[in-house]
Amino acid sequence: MIIAVDKVISAVPLPRSCQISLAFGVPNDVILSSLVTAGHFFVQQPAHPSYPSLRRLDQVMATAYATESAPSIDNPNEGMIVAVPCMHGWYRAVITKVLENGECDLKFTDYGGYSRLPATMMRQIRVDFMTLPFQAAECILADVKPIGDDGWSIQANSYFEELARGQMLQAIVSHYDENGFYVHLYKVRGASQNVHINEELVKKGFAQRSHTDPRAASVPTN
Repeated sequence: MIIAVDKVISAVPLPRSCQISLAFGVPNDVILSSLVTAGHFFVQQPAHPSYPSLRRLDQVMATAYATESAPSIDNPNEGMIVAVPCMHGWYRAVITKVLENGECDLKFTDYGGYSRLPATMMRQIRVDFMTLPFQAAECILADVKPIGDDGWSIQANSYFEELARGQMLQAIVSHYDENGFYVHLYKVRGASQNVHINEELVKKGFAQRSHTDPRAASVPTN
């Protein structure tokens, strides 16, 4: 499941101890789970030992919140983990902003992506639904930026999605800050040379190189 995103919403950083991190200095096998823009996206790690438990969690939460008996949220606050309905299921999310009209901005913790919902639609998260680490890692493409001052173009976003969706990818972390993991992302091509997505966007005229971070990783090979 990839949760669609139509805009960027201000984020509340989650404690790294609560979520799956990307390892530094080595290729991380990942899949794209949510796309914000060509330079901002979320990935999951299907080889992580906790990943198979996510499907079970989705199923149990869908059943548990199918009735209206689940406790509602009386006083939503930024950083609160809640259960929210989306795409015929219920998923874990963190409140990133509480609005005056009773709505909240949300970030999905297991699949990535953002949403805005009335607080009345959210439910309290059960303690047993918090044992699985959050599965989505928020990522930024390292050492590239969009052409011009208008951000990533529709064409750039579409080309990135064409390269990355439904593919096994490798992410090498350059560095980390409150925005997420800055990565060099590669499309895996078996025995042939991997496609460096950061550079591919530059070659196609969708991006330009930004300053090179001294911690940036080298190109992985198979």
